[in-house]
Amino acid sequence: MEIVIDWLVVTGVTVALAWVVNSGIPLLGRLFGQAWELSELVKKAVAFSASVGLVYFWRPPLDLPDPALDPFLFVGALLGQAEVVFKAAQEVYDHIWKGIILKSVARLFGAS
Repeated sequence: MEIVIDWLVVTGVTVALAWVVNSGIPLLGRLFGQAWELSELVKKAVAFSASVGLVYFWRPPLDLPDPALDPFLFVGALLGQAEVVFKAAQEVYDHIWKGIILKSVARLFGAS
């Protein structure tokens, strides 16, 4: 089971997430007269969710066995699919997280 990743889509999602997380949320906060900044933990959660969602989109899970017939077989198949998705999502997460951090550092030092 190999997952083929479309890096053009990952780059587009990275740019969009970096803008929303680093500029969009603070801009929205300024519109309401408040200072909204997301913590690093929230930014990591956004990057993680996006990476798992993208990998899941590229390779939806196979049919799982009926849990009523054999729950252990069902759990084993579920864990096997989760392992494949999360292994591929790690590389996507690294790409997205680097994009979010680079945008955040550039914003911190006034570069565009």
